[in-house]
Amino acid sequence: TVPELGISRKLGPFSGPEIGEEMSHGVLLEIPEDAASGVYTVRISLSDTQGIRRSRHRDFRVGGQ
Repeated sequence: TVPELGISRKLGPFSGPEIGEEMSHGVLLEIPEDAASGVYTVRISLSDTQGIRRSRHRDFRVGGQ
């Protein structure tokens, strides 16, 4: 999610790997054409069927043309 840009996407559910194995998925983040230049924070949240939830925040920059 990036609330300032009106971006909210939900994907899944995904079937995961066995314990000890890694899994990765790419997600396309579509930035609106009228987004103001600046630094924004994307929040990435993952949860499982047992209710365990993890969130990470990452900054990204939108440049002007």
